[in-house]
Amino acid sequence: MKSSHQSGPVSWFADLVTRQTVSCWIEPDGAMHTYGDLLASSARWAGVLIDLLGSHPQKVVAYAWVNGWHHAVITHAALRLGLALLPLQVNLPTAHQEELIARAGAVLLPEPATFFALAPKREPLDILPEADVPFVLAASSGTTSVPKLITLSAFGFLRSAQNFAQASGFSRQTRVYHVLPMSYMAGLMNALFAVFAAGGAVIEGPRFCAESALDFWKNQSRFNPNTFSVTPLIAANLAMLARDPGMRDRLVQHAVYVQSTSAPIPPSVRALFAERTGLYLHNVFGITECGGPATVESITSAASGDDWSELLPGFEAKIISDEAQLPELWLKSPFPMLGYWQDGQPHPSGVDADGYFATGDLAELDGRRLRIIGRSKECIKRGGVAVFPNRIEHELSQVLPEGVEIAVFAIPHVLLGEQIGLAIAGAGSTSEAIKVLLSLQALAKLSPDEQPQIFRFVESLPRLANGKLNRRALAAPSRLP
Repeated sequence: MKSSHQSGPVSWFADLVTRQTVSCWIEPDGAMHTYGDLLASSARWAGVLIDLLGSHPQKVVAYAWVNGWHHAVITHAALRLGLALLPLQVNLPTAHQEELIARAGAVLLPEPATFFALAPKREPLDILPEADVPFVLAASSGTTSVPKLITLSAFGFLRSAQNFAQASGFSRQTRVYHVLPMSYMAGLMNALFAVFAAGGAVIEGPRFCAESALDFWKNQSRFNPNTFSVTPLIAANLAMLARDPGMRDRLVQHAVYVQSTSAPIPPSVRALFAERTGLYLHNVFGITECGGPATVESITSAASGDDWSELLPGFEAKIISDEAQLPELWLKSPFPMLGYWQDGQPHPSGVDADGYFATGDLAELDGRRLRIIGRSKECIKRGGVAVFPNRIEHELSQVLPEGVEIAVFAIPHVLLGEQIGLAIAGAGSTSEAIKVLLSLQALAKLSPDEQPQIFRFVESLPRLANGKLNRRALAAPSRLP
């Protein structure tokens, strides 16, 4: 792997220059863009960014854009200028977007159609930062309802993309069919920058949803991709829609490689996907605080379905028992975050004296092989979407009568990975009325992904010896309805 200095923006753009005529992006209508187009477009709109920012001191730009070529252009324009990016989910409520923008001190970019209609007032820029600077601010709240802005440096981000590309076997022949949100870390790092690091091409598919799922197999076949990046929920849906034996034979013939990220793969999803498509799901485990992807599953493990994946080069892992005496995974990354963004700069946090980060995941470790067996953090992964119990509890507690307590917990689900349970203590004879009250409040205040699926009435909320809420006990099989 390249050295830290060689893996910065200067080296990155130098590599792009060597493949100017190579295709790097294919739009849904078949229109193609080359690496030369990426170089020219990013230089042109770097000038527009300078015009928009003026003397703005923070040098952070935020955007909430749907998937498209504009993501490649804006990220590389920012990389040229040494700007930090705050990608926002397009379906995030406006109030939440505004909160993140305010905390980052960012300037919000207009919609792509407006932004790319602007004409720069200067010549295309050909200046690249040689010093390392913050590049991506990824919003994540861990176990609290207050978002944390995880700050990744330009050098670390690019080196991580190169590391993942090499471990995944990406090359100039790689053609990734991209349906993940490009504002997510997996969509930005795993399926975009890692592809560019190898000189491959991104095939822009529609962002995965109920409507696009129906035409997924037909649409992807137009471009003959050889790599997919999905989540377990997407994989489950695709498997159920894969009923054409001829398509199965074509996928196997093209040796399509499928990576699954964001959550562990349920065994039933692995089996169904392999049966319907003839392909194996390769698990990718990553932590944004550690620079993104940290493991990738080998073909042998993917075929056996044993869930063991290999640590990427440069990563180290150890297991430490948490307060409930469960095996928590700690990772040491060669591309660690700069810290959590606050008051206009990143503040180092979350690592021990040896540089290891507590991931909040429960795991087994065998040499450099790793298997995730659960989560110790309170963050719930529902279909690959992070849901935060503290936020749900805060919104629902606004309508609780005195003496009634609630707690949100995760329940294993065969397709979603986890679903949301709500425990209610102290309701007594008013239990049904309180359930209706909480349901109405949830519909009014929470997103669809945050809606509790199971309500459970208990005498009291279980707690650990130190007084902390024991959410894991609420999900114990003996308590399931």
